[in-house]
Amino acid sequence: MIRVEGPVVRQLQHLFIIDWMTHAGEDVAALLDLPAPPLPGGFAAIAVGSGPTIDNRAVSDIFAMLLSAAQDEAIITTPYFVPDDTLHRAICGAARRGVKVTMILPAKNDSFFVARASRSYYSDLLRAGVRLAEYQGGLLHAKTLTVDGVATCLGSANMDRRSFELNFENMMILVSAEVTGAMRARQLAWLSRATVLDPAHGQSWPLLVRAVNNLFATMGPLL
Repeated sequence: MIRVEGPVVRQLQHLFIIDWMTHAGEDVAALLDLPAPPLPGGFAAIAVGSGPTIDNRAVSDIFAMLLSAAQDEAIITTPYFVPDDTLHRAICGAARRGVKVTMILPAKNDSFFVARASRSYYSDLLRAGVRLAEYQGGLLHAKTLTVDGVATCLGSANMDRRSFELNFENMMILVSAEVTGAMRARQLAWLSRATVLDPAHGQSWPLLVRAVNNLFATMGPLL
């Protein structure tokens, strides 16, 4: 997806070494003593590690922060969408204040339960003005967020409660019009293979279907 050089690599290496020393029992801290060569130019970037023993709000807060900063556009791809209240409000709030929010989710998910839970949020998103699209080319597994064609967030974290509260995740945020432009072009290519849902989508679903979707949504941390 992306290759980076420079100081952010040292941050990613730091996260890897912490995990390695914790779980492998091997002291490799000396690797961090090696000097990092200077890299002229470049752009601002930061690596973020999160997990239940660190800060189980970090991932959700990062997504919400970026969406709150959006002024014109935000494009999201995630295979698993089971948000907490903070992220759900941030997405809907951005759309309501005029940000062009586009979400691309897989039409067919490898988890029946997650698919049901994700669809329980469709009505709220569509009412808020989010452009919601279902990718038709298989399980779109990319976890990306671009904001205003300038900032990009990508990594291992899905927009789901498991990534927020249970999993250890690594993410990277970067600010670069060039890199974000390339990422946005990739997102638009995925969008071209997706079906954009009608704003009234889901309103005619039977009560039983909506009840089942909502039931699985309540199990978010387990999905």
